[in-house]
Amino acid sequence: MRLAAIVLLGVTVAGCDGAKAPASQPSAAATPSKTESKILALSDVQRRVAFLRGILDADYDCRKVTAVESKPRDSDGHLVYHVTCDNAADYTLTVMPDDTFNVSGVPRGDGPRFPKATATAAPVPSAR
Repeated sequence: MRLAAIVLLGVTVAGCDGAKAPASQPSAAATPSKTESKILALSDVQRRVAFLRGILDADYDCRKVTAVESKPRDSDGHLVYHVTCDNAADYTLTVMPDDTFNVSGVPRGDGPRFPKATATAAPVPSAR
């Protein structure tokens, strides 16, 4: 699986009117982790940006996230999302408790040579 950093605090969406769109929320865990709480608190637009960043940090190709669907939690109780990009690539992002995503999927077109691998991404400085 590809491992990508979540950049939650540095997510800035320019031109956003601040209105939060209703987001599909997965079933709640008994005690959500700090990371899960951060993801669930994001607006739909911010969540798409965080997922896009995770996909790009994992060295996959995606210019725009076109759909996000929450899935049942995995066997370890982590949040799981199905994400589709504008190039029709589909990814599964699992929210890990250490502020990372596990990213897996089969990209369409120009993607990495191996669809499952491990990568660590450094956080991006926040915009000023």
